Amino acid sequence: MKLHLSLLMLICYSFNLKGQGNNEKVWFKYPGKYWNSQALHLGNGYFGASFLGSVEEEIISITDASMWTGEPANGDWQKAGVNPRGKENLPLIRQAVVNGNIPLADSLVINNFLGKSDIFGFFTSIGDLKIEFPNSKGAYSSYHKELDLSTSIGQINYKEAGTTFSREYFCSYPDKVLILKYSSDKKNSIDLNLGSKVIQKTSSVSINNDEYEISGKINGNDRPFRVLVKMKQKGGKLDESENQLTLRGADEVVLFITMSTNYKMAYPDYLGEDPQTKNREVIDKALVKGYSELKKITCTRL
Repeated sequence: MKLHLSLLMLICYSFNLKGQGNNEKVWFKYPGKYWNSQALHLGNGYFGASFLGSVEEEIISITDASMWTGEPANGDWQKAGVNPRGKENLPLIRQAVVNGNIPLADSLVINNFLGKSDIFGFFTSIGDLKIEFPNSKGAYSSYHKELDLSTSIGQINYKEAGTTFSREYFCSYPDKVLILKYSSDKKNSIDLNLGSKVIQKTSSVSINNDEYEISGKINGNDRPFRVLVKMKQKGGKLDESENQLTLRGADEVVLFITMSTNYKMAYPDYLGEDPQTKNREVIDKALVKGYSELKKITCTRL
């Protein structure tokens, strides 16, 4: 399941596998359909993204490391799942095990040692960014999808109607951004619709020129989260339609993406900066560096 495996997305592939031949790449010759076995995963320690590589619609599953449904205990350890009788019963549990009285040990653990975890919560996901390619008919050839573990770069290449389309994906650790680049060998051939599907109960989308922003609250604690996407294209025309940011007739386009919550490792409330403010600062700095510099930094840090 996504929630059980999504920690994989938070791995930053920071080890060097150069010189190991084919072992440094994970690749497929067909688009992915199942997240748990056919998606490829990117991450930077702050957030993660998985991509399936479908020709007609790309699905980018995203989540932030602080997307947690639980609440701070604020010093009330029973709320955090600590049983106040646990300490005094631990010697009794140990003695029961030593005496071979396993039923008694089990009973003591269940009734007098384990606490309630009602507010402890669990790791959750934001959902999916959905990138539709409205002119694709699905009649593709020469398909190749890969993740290069030596550079942390994901790539997809295929041919359709005589045009070669390319996608390039990576996460930058120092700059806290996810980069998605779409290009082809034919001018004015990049058409796409950017939308989303959020799994949290409360969320909304706002579109402002070349920006697509998701705002919402995490199920269980109403902690705010935000996703900000900045679309920078060469050529083409941007528009808005039915909660989608649309692009028609571009030569290439790069999406700068970041996400965050207001979580901060600060007892007792763990409240930090507003995620909208954090995201804006991250995207502004990433735009100054630009796609080429961000890619160079990502690859050379390995």
